[in-house]
Amino acid sequence: MLRYYFFDTKKQYLLYECWVIYKILDIMVDNFKVKFRKSGKSGTTFVSDDDSIKVTYQKRYKAKWLKEGQEMYEYPNIIIEFKNGLTLVVDAKDAEYISGRYNYRRQIDE
Repeated sequence: MLRYYFFDTKKQYLLYECWVIYKILDIMVDNFKVKFRKSGKSGTTFVSDDDSIKVTYQKRYKAKWLKEGQEMYEYPNIIIEFKNGLTLVVDAKDAEYISGRYNYRRQIDE
């Protein structure tokens, strides 16, 4: 799944995104026994042995908004869902943070 991005190292942001999911999965495998479950159009999923944690890479979500009359979709890099209902959304960005500048403001709004 990650090989696709690793072979295109000219796109630094994709390589960074892969590194972030790798580090998250590395921690999840060691601490929560997360294993690969499935891969498809709606993302690649990893689930813990006891089904208490699910990690999905590049899941597609239908947004609540329309853009010029068309449905919008969200593609967050990583979704971590816990059985207790807590959900973490991780969207890795390879950019320097500068106070007062919002390079990704449009994506945050969406």
